[in-house]
Amino acid sequence: MVKTNRIISSTNIVVALILIIFVFTTNIDKQFFTFSQIVYGQSSSNTNNTTTNTSNNSTKLPVLLIHGYMEDAAVWNKWVELLKKDGVAVYPIKFKQADDKCGSSAEHAKELSKIIGQIKDETGQNKVNIVGHSKGGLDARVYLANNTKDVANLIMIGTPNAGSPLAESSEECKPAVYDLRPGAAATEVKMNPNTKYYTIAGDWNPKSGNCQLTLALPFEQSSSSKLPKPNDGMVPLSSVESQDYFINLGHSKSCHTNLMSEYEYGLAKDVIVEGKSNQTGTPQQQGGQQQGSSDVASNSSQSANKTGEAIQGNASEVGAKASKGAQKLGENITEGAKGLAETIGKGLQDLAK
Repeated sequence: MVKTNRIISSTNIVVALILIIFVFTTNIDKQFFTFSQIVYGQSSSNTNNTTTNTSNNSTKLPVLLIHGYMEDAAVWNKWVELLKKDGVAVYPIKFKQADDKCGSSAEHAKELSKIIGQIKDETGQNKVNIVGHSKGGLDARVYLANNTKDVANLIMIGTPNAGSPLAESSEECKPAVYDLRPGAAATEVKMNPNTKYYTIAGDWNPKSGNCQLTLALPFEQSSSSKLPKPNDGMVPLSSVESQDYFINLGHSKSCHTNLMSEYEYGLAKDVIVEGKSNQTGTPQQQGGQQQGSSDVASNSSQSANKTGEAIQGNASEVGAKASKGAQKLGENITEGAKGLAETIGKGLQDLAK
């Protein structure tokens, strides 16, 4: 009877130890998984938000992205990703009837009419939004000069709306280069009253960097000193904002060829995603009000990026150490439990004898 009680008592001890080990190791796994989610931002709510945004395509106007002089649709890769994430139908345009990189604004405008018609048919929308980088903005302005009613908003990023002095003596990439000259017909087309016109301009300091995404950096660095300041290395800010009916969405600290980043997308998002503008006052007043806050926001954004990179690096290091620590602890617990089980098992066998 005594032996039986001792056996039962020892068995209970073994069962209790196994349960403790199971609960402890399970909690470690859960806690470490939660820590990993916090460090890398992989929470379930992010996935749900992405799914919800993607399902709202029918309530948002499609967006046409028009590249600039000597560019192609690939310059919009980041914006395509961001717009899809925000549930917006997006169309980075490639001109097929006219020269894609060096075609004139007049020829591109003719093709835009057909392209916009196709997009309206495909999406079931009566209107679209257009975002144009550099000469892409001029292509859109020429199209709008026909008083079409199918464009709700045009956002021009680094567009030489009053031309660029750099194009005056250039013959590179004809006939597109002619549209970029001060006084060119494409820069003097009339306003379309059915569309709102917005601008984003670059106020770039070559010493600050912010031009790492381009092979044109040497050219932009040398050109910056030749242009009226402020400028983005290719287009003066005053040219971008040359018309009093333009609404200024903000300024960027990046060079001309870097103006299609997530920062500029943030400036345009209220218009092309939310369908609204947070601007107040007249277009000219908005430009003055936005200047200081935009510069601060740009600096804050760049500082935040650096801080985020540092935090991510530290978090990754901590996560790696935590993972190794948890693995080591699990190995020690497993070894200890195994040894304890063997010892108790041997003791039980001796008692049974």
